[in-house]
Amino acid sequence: MINLPFLVLPDGTPLSKKPHVCIPPSLLWEIHDLVTISGMTNEEAILHVRRKLVPDGHTPCTFVRNTPESFLHCLRSLVGTYIFRHAVEEYQKIGVDFSLDLYIPEIDPITKDVRHDRSDHNHVFKRIATSTKNGNCSSLDYAAFDAVLRDPKSGLTHAALVGERKQSLIDAERLLSYHVVESLQRQGYKTEAEYVRVSFQNNLFT
Repeated sequence: MINLPFLVLPDGTPLSKKPHVCIPPSLLWEIHDLVTISGMTNEEAILHVRRKLVPDGHTPCTFVRNTPESFLHCLRSLVGTYIFRHAVEEYQKIGVDFSLDLYIPEIDPITKDVRHDRSDHNHVFKRIATSTKNGNCSSLDYAAFDAVLRDPKSGLTHAALVGERKQSLIDAERLLSYHVVESLQRQGYKTEAEYVRVSFQNNLFT
């Protein structure tokens, strides 16, 4: 049998051999009682308290994906969960409101405004291009893009229009570009020109 990493003081208080600020005494008490009073093995006690950390009807994820869990894995998962919860509690004590954000926003030291730096905006841009190619905007006349394709000044290619390379940023930029805007405007497609203009300008300034 594997010995659990805590001792019991003469007054009955469980004491961890390697105390950790994130591990509450109540957890040690519970494990101690499950083993000494309920007659569980060490492994059974750890599995019991670990299952209580997830909603009823759910099973905790394995510590290592697609790998049968060992007793050590269960202990690591249990400790990791309490470290995470302790970190959340500490942030809440200093005023971090996780009901507003699931992250800790950076505050500008001068303006005191919340900074929001969005990374990988090209991914969003490619999704807009894909939505455009798929005809998801009912207010657009998609014949306009066929007309643009026939305009040599537009820079639009067949591959960019039909989405042959679904993850291509270059094709997205060819579809949603100022050259396409100008071509649409020349051919009288004002709504479509404004749509493309807004799309590529948002990509420039995000």
